[in-house]
Amino acid sequence: MAEILTIEQVAELLQCDPDTAAVQFNAGQLPGVKFGRRWVIPAQAFHERLHVLALEQAAERRAALKCERAAAVAQGGALLVQGAQPAARGRKRRPLPQLPSLPSGVHNHRNP
Repeated sequence: MAEILTIEQVAELLQCDPDTAAVQFNAGQLPGVKFGRRWVIPAQAFHERLHVLALEQAAERRAALKCERAAAVAQGGALLVQGAQPAARGRKRRPLPQLPSLPSGVHNHRNP
């Protein structure tokens, strides 16, 4: 692996447009040094920052999920276990209507 990355290499790693990567470098979200018009990115610093961003965003998602769960409990809702169906709320389901029976001797032409 190269010790120095170009913005094009970073964009390829992130599977994004080089302009999108440049916006992140300009905003200071990703580490890099600007020499003239070009960004020079130390590979180790880039990978370390990407690792930190991944951990931060995962923590934010966990915190948001905790807030959602706490709000659901506060509103009297039950917590959902992953893969479980939510409890029925509101109106109850109507029973299926009774279909009239066919008189004897009547057959479907496809299924006699």
